Formats: sequence, structure tokens, C-alpha cells
Amino acid sequence: ISIDSPMARALLKKEVGDLAIVNTPAGEASWYVNEIEYVK
Repeated sequence: ISIDSPMARALLKKEVGDLAIVNTPAGEASWYVNEIEYVK
């Protein structure tokens, strides 16, 4: 995900249990953060 994308901006500083909300052309979309995984 590009750091400049609306999705990336919505996910910045989110933690497990948070809700990320993005305004899209079709309306508001939301995603629940249920896991964060860092792959090396």
C-alpha cells in the first residue's frame, strides 16, 4: 500500500481493535483491525 493512499492514511497509528474509516467515491467504508503482522 502506498503511504499516500487513503487506505494507508486511515490505517496509520491504528491498533488491534481499532476501526479504520475511509471515504470512497461510493461512500464511507470501514475496516476492523483484528491483527497486525510484521513480516521480515
